[in-house]
Amino acid sequence: MLVITIIVGIVALVFASLYFLLKKDLKALNKDILHRLDKESKATLTTQSSNREIVEFTGTINYLFLEKENTKLEYKKIDQELKENISNISHDFRTPLTAILGYCDLLLKSDLTEETKEYVYIINKKAKSLHHLIQDFYNFSRIMSTDYPINIDFVSICGLLKEVIFEYYEDFTDKDSSIDINIPKEEIKTISDIDALRRIFSNLISNMLRHGIGGYKIKLVKEGKDAYISFENKVIFMDQENLERIFERSYATDLSRGSSKSGLGLSIVKELSDRLNHDLEFSLKDNIFKIEIILKIMV
Repeated sequence: MLVITIIVGIVALVFASLYFLLKKDLKALNKDILHRLDKESKATLTTQSSNREIVEFTGTINYLFLEKENTKLEYKKIDQELKENISNISHDFRTPLTAILGYCDLLLKSDLTEETKEYVYIINKKAKSLHHLIQDFYNFSRIMSTDYPINIDFVSICGLLKEVIFEYYEDFTDKDSSIDINIPKEEIKTISDIDALRRIFSNLISNMLRHGIGGYKIKLVKEGKDAYISFENKVIFMDQENLERIFERSYATDLSRGSSKSGLGLSIVKELSDRLNHDLEFSLKDNIFKIEIILKIMV
């Protein structure tokens, strides 16, 4: 009886030792997996375990990680090819559209009947909408491509903002709308990419014109080490659901009339702001929609 008890005790001790060794190996393997996922490492997992199942399990996990990396690389390749195709197609479309717009302008200035002028005006308006749409796709594909350059330098915020606003002077005139502009006279500088920041300002003003129904305001306020630049306008057909989705690439709505738009203008603003580490804030109150970009300034 004593011998049986000793044998059972030895067997129990062996199984207990194997259990704790197996638990230790699994704990170490789990730690390595989490570390690899957290650091996005491509290192191959290894194990010091003598357990065949643990060794085989480690090999299976390495295979899955390898398949994940291959899938990720294939996705990046397809995504890059798609962006390049969009860029090329957009470029091909812009050339004939520019010609159409040019001939429309000539026709509108020529001696036509009022009825014919009305038809040409409609064609011109629709062609401009299509041109804006294609331009959005072209800009978006370029900005999202891996070779889009970011060149950091000192930028005069006030000067650049005034320059971009002036480019849209005729657009506000065509809408028969005034704009309230409040920009300090003092020079305020930030560290950014001047071309990217110009694109951000341009897209925010373009968004005001496309979706606003008046109440246009652009304001720059300096507070401590930050410059707050707000773009504000009245809207309708907008609620909190719209507000939460304004930066989505696939989301498009005309906030003033309900007609479709590309939805890429603000996506480009968000993408460039993230790359430049500029903060964005937005709000909707009493049908007043406001987007504010916050820049770190040199003091």
